[in-house]
Amino acid sequence: GPISDWTGRKTSLIGGNLVNFVGTLLLAYARNFGVMFLGRFIMGLGAGIAFMGPELYASEISPPEVRGLTSTWGELFINVGILVGYVSGWALGARWRTMVALGAIIPAVSVVLQLLIPESPRWLLQKGKEQEARSALRKVAAYSRSQEQEQVDEIAMVLEAERANDRPALKELFFPEKALVHAMVVGWGIAVFQQANGSEAVVYYTPTVLTAVGIPGGNVLYGVTALVGLCKALFVAVALLSMDRTGRLPLLIISAGGVTLGLGMLAIAFTLDPMVPMLAAGGLCCFMAFFSI
Repeated sequence: GPISDWTGRKTSLIGGNLVNFVGTLLLAYARNFGVMFLGRFIMGLGAGIAFMGPELYASEISPPEVRGLTSTWGELFINVGILVGYVSGWALGARWRTMVALGAIIPAVSVVLQLLIPESPRWLLQKGKEQEARSALRKVAAYSRSQEQEQVDEIAMVLEAERANDRPALKELFFPEKALVHAMVVGWGIAVFQQANGSEAVVYYTPTVLTAVGIPGGNVLYGVTALVGLCKALFVAVALLSMDRTGRLPLLIISAGGVTLGLGMLAIAFTLDPMVPMLAAGGLCCFMAFFSI
């Protein structure tokens, strides 16, 4: 977004992680609701700054032949993080402050590592720093001189095309060109239904749902919750490895069908008398797996 365009991809990544680090510590050591709310708010700001950064950076530094794969790895690691959260809940039990505080390790390590990476070549060329852009290209891939020149020419051509068709962002959003309307409707529609199907509620309230359907607390509850998280992470990997071969649309259709099946299983599990815990757990696993595709 505007922050990464202004400060650079690397700086926005570091800044987002620093903000996240501060918010996580505030949340972990909060002694009242006000401080807890402030910590969560700051974490949200940090996540918002850094959320798109890794994928944007990866797409701008990767060679063309692996660009699609590397730019989508962020989604895989988001789900690995969710799984780690479930497992840490299992391991730490009621010690929630410890679990939250451990989350500060990730942004801290990220900042240290991000200090070592080069700035995005595309951003450097956008700012007229060609020699620095060439140096960054040499650091991220073993380009020959001819390949390096090809990358510089490609980036320069894209930037020139963007300048030639430059329109204010708000005007592009509210008064798009006709050629973009269909793509925007499809993109927004997918994004809306991706949230409207209850995915966030399933992620955040998996233990609550499992408890409500009759699964006992303690290690059994944490174990089933971790299994749900494992299904989510594994199927993200399946999607990443297969999307270039199968195409996006078939995976999207399969995902929609599987999500519907999972929600149906979950609804039936709550409707039956007595409720069926394993059917609910299966429904959650099915939902998480196919949503991740």
